[in-house]
Amino acid sequence: MFFSVFFEPTDIARARVPFQVCPSDVPISFISPNIAEFVEIVREILPQISIREDDPLEKIADLACRVSEDFVDNVLVTLGSKGLLVSR
Repeated sequence: MFFSVFFEPTDIARARVPFQVCPSDVPISFISPNIAEFVEIVREILPQISIREDDPLEKIADLACRVSEDFVDNVLVTLGSKGLLVSR
């Protein structure tokens, strides 16, 4: 049986919850956090990485690629007026 889980964080506090178990065991295929929620997700699964909401877009994109390669297949980060960042 094949299924996909789409995780839409609804606030910063809840963004970390699915990743508080072993991240590789989380069966999430898609996430669509805003930038603040994405920062919290990265802090949870990559605690050695320093990240802030106002980091350059290139750094956010690099981290989205890392998350999509190692943890979740598809990452869609909403960036407000800057648009949408997609990493697969």
